[in-house]
Amino acid sequence: MSRGAWALPVTPAQKLVITALAECSGLCQSRLERKAENPSIAILQRLARGLRVRVQDLLRGGPGDPAP
Repeated sequence: MSRGAWALPVTPAQKLVITALAECSGLCQSRLERKAENPSIAILQRLARGLRVRVQDLLRGGPGDPAP
């Protein structure tokens, strides 16, 4: 496992969501089950495409993001 990443505990319900997201984004499940400190823009693009949202939507609400 890379430095700055750790495995998240996954409940059965989360496993179903991760499986569905993996299928629609083309990413492998194990990659989605790990917490990456700095995912690449390519990973964010694939996740956004799978979720049918914009990359900007994935980044909203993070640290330093001003309140609406």
